[in-house]
Parts: sequence; structure tokens; C-alpha cells
Amino acid sequence: MTVDGQPWRRGPAGGGRWVTVGTPGLYILIASRRVGTALTYTGLELYNIGGPGTYDLGVSFTNFGGGFTFGDATGAWWTPPSGAAGSVTITTLTPRASPGRSRARSTR
Repeated sequence: MTVDGQPWRRGPAGGGRWVTVGTPGLYILIASRRVGTALTYTGLELYNIGGPGTYDLGVSFTNFGGGFTFGDATGAWWTPPSGAAGSVTITTLTPRASPGRSRARSTR
């Protein structure tokens, strides 16, 4: 993932990644990093996911797919509810982690 053209990496002051598996098909992935006193975070919420595949972003929990959020000290941005805000491709799905790649567009 890149933010403002820069690779997302753990900052010198720390950071982390968390994956929460809720009810079957619900995955919440959160990543944060701290550079000095500045904290940035991302969140990817996926709904009704049954296995590997490509899913739309910018959809509600009644659809297959999810939403993406990015936040920093200046505010937060999220995928618009259009269903056309990008996609996430899940290559492997386990109860603990879901490696894959995503591309999303966020609006404030």
C-alpha cells in the first residue's frame, strides 16, 4: 500500500496490524503507524466473504465486498458508497489472516 506515493511502513515510533474475524464472512483489518507524535491508520472492513476472489469496495454489509478508511491528524477519508471505489483481491483466506492486495479510492 502507498500513501501519498510513499510505501506504508511501520514508523520508527511503532505501529501494528490487527485482523479481526467476526461472524463468518466478516473480516476487519486495521493497520497503524506512528512517526514522532503523528499517528496514521487504515481500516479495511470486508463483508460476506466466503473465500478467495476479487470484491468491490464502497459497498454496505448487505453486499459482498466492503469499505476502506484512512485517517491521520488532519481527518479521515473513506470509500464512497458507490460500489465503484476500487477492489480488494484476496489470494488466501484463513481464520487469522488474509494476504492479498487492494486498491481503493477514498473521499473525505
